[in-house]
Amino acid sequence: MPPRAIVCDLCGGRFFKHSIDKHLKVCRERVGIQQHPCPYCGMGVPMLEMDAHVLRCSEAKAVGAMPTGQSQALHDRLQRDRDRQKRGVAPGMVQSDDRPLGSGVGGPSEYENGGDDVRVECRVCGRKFAFDRIAKHQAICQKLANKAARKEFVVKREY
Repeated sequence: MPPRAIVCDLCGGRFFKHSIDKHLKVCRERVGIQQHPCPYCGMGVPMLEMDAHVLRCSEAKAVGAMPTGQSQALHDRLQRDRDRQKRGVAPGMVQSDDRPLGSGVGGPSEYENGGDDVRVECRVCGRKFAFDRIAKHQAICQKLANKAARKEFVVKREY
C-alpha cells in the first residue's frame, strides 16, 4: 500500500510523513507574510492583512466587496499549529488517540484532516475555497450577486 499524504493545516498542501516537519517549518514563516494580489486593485498584500485591506480598498468599496474572513481563518490555523506544537502532538495525528491520519482502522482519512477544514467559506454563495483562492472567487461572486437579473426572453416567431 502506498504511503498516505498528510494535509498541512496551514496551506492545505499534502505531504508525506517524512517531509511534513520540514514543510511546516518553512510554511509557518512564509504563509502569513507571503504577498497575494488583491482581487480588486491588484496590490500585493500579506494574507494576514487581506481582510483589512479589502475594507480600505477603493476599488473593493466601489463594487461593494466584503472581507472574506481568510485573514482570521489563517490566524486561527497558525494558532492551532502553535497549540499543537506546545502539546507535542506530531503533525497529521488525530488529537484524541494520536493515530496517523489515513491509517485505516476506522480513523479519519487524510482528506478529513481531523475535522479541521482548511478551506474558507465564501460569504456570498457559501462554497468553500482554499485560502489563497477565496478572495478571487468572492470578488467575482460579489459582482454576479450585484448584477441585475436577466430580462425574460421573448420569442418573436414560432416554428
